Amino acid sequence: MTPTPPVTPDWPDWLRLVTTPGVSTRQLRQLLSVFGGPSQVLAASEADRAHWVGAAAAAALSRPPADAPLRCARTEHWLAHPPAGCVHQILTLGDAAYPQAFLQLSDPPLMLYLQGQAAPLDRTALAVVGSRNPTPQGRDNAQAFARDLAASGMCVVSGLALGID
Repeated sequence: MTPTPPVTPDWPDWLRLVTTPGVSTRQLRQLLSVFGGPSQVLAASEADRAHWVGAAAAAALSRPPADAPLRCARTEHWLAHPPAGCVHQILTLGDAAYPQAFLQLSDPPLMLYLQGQAAPLDRTALAVVGSRNPTPQGRDNAQAFARDLAASGMCVVSGLALGID
């Protein structure tokens, strides 16, 4: 059995931040640099947040997205039920295991869903991109390509868009 990697305990707060409509990654990074972690950002007053990112973004963070409980439940299920021989984990910008190569991006993602091992994320990565509405054969082909590329040691990444991504 594959050992379960540690999961960032504050992942629900990270999820809440990154799924709040009307708040950009840049604004969230600003708030995180000022207040510390995601729980501190959410605990800060709306007025304090507004000082750094404006009233609209600060107000948006005061209202949890309507689908927040469903997103948390789905993410919790995903974490607890990886395919056989695989691991699922969440890496956040504050994690020591967050890929150094991603930190070099002009707009690094605040939260990564990881299926597999984190170490390959610091190597050259490949994305398989295709139709938002693939045929069953197209989806099967993309999965076969991604599986074979990963088995050969390539790091395969996805932006989690609809369809083949």
